[in-house]
Amino acid sequence: MCTSLMKVSMKISIIFPAILFILLVVSASALSQALQDSIVFKPEAEHEFVEAMGSFQAGRFDTASVLFTHVIKSYPRSHRATGAFIMGAKAFL
Repeated sequence: MCTSLMKVSMKISIIFPAILFILLVVSASALSQALQDSIVFKPEAEHEFVEAMGSFQAGRFDTASVLFTHVIKSYPRSHRATGAFIMGAKAFL
């Protein structure tokens, strides 16, 4: 009885994480598709992002971090929002 219970327990310990992983991948895929549908090109965001990158490349990290933060707050669904998060974090370092 004890060995059969251990076998069931081992099967559950293997199957349960696999099921969770599959559910995570499926839900992430659905979320990714939903986010892709809502991301839009904004010329203003592009212009401000390029300006922020210029400040970053010139070593004006305080200015760059402010500009990247502005892009994030002003255009959260733009094509440059993720890049602004990453570059803004780099500017703070």
